[in-house]
Formats: sequence, structure tokens, C-alpha cells
Amino acid sequence: MTGKYAPPAVTIRSYPDSPIRDVVVVVRDQEMIPRCRDYRQAMQWARLERKTYKIFEPDTGFPANEEAGDLPLFCVPIEVDHLPARDECPDFISS
Repeated sequence: MTGKYAPPAVTIRSYPDSPIRDVVVVVRDQEMIPRCRDYRQAMQWARLERKTYKIFEPDTGFPANEEAGDLPLFCVPIEVDHLPARDECPDFISS
């Protein structure tokens, strides 16, 4: 055994049509996979594991002081106004 291991890594695995996420932690060629109920909990767990094993934050390629207007649209937070249901809207005219 040479004693050389791959660098530690933390990733989040998601499943189609499910809010459940797995946080995959690989340290010294050993995997630990805690299951989380949603993305927020998975992010909190991943941050905790990165701090524990001193894994640096992934580089997004964007400077920290970059304005939201300079970012690509997929990185900009979007506010969504939810419309009332059709039967709750007084101006709705069925055709």
C-alpha cells in the first residue's frame, strides 16, 4: 500500500422527481452517504463536511464582488409571482 489517496471530495446527488438528496463524502477512498430530505439540508450537511475535512469551496469562476447583472441568467435569482387559481380570480371569464 503506497498510502496515496485521492483528494477528499463532497458532492450532492439528486434523484428525478424527488426532493431527496444524497451527500456523497469521499475521504481516503471511503464513502459516506447521508440521505437528506431536501436541497437545503443537503447543502448544510455538505458545508459541514467540507469544514470538517478542510475541503475548499468549489470554484464557481465568478469573482465575489461581481454584480448580479453581470452573471449569466441561470445564476441570477428570479422572483416568481404566483397567480391565484382560476376559480379564485374574479375577472376570469370561462369560454
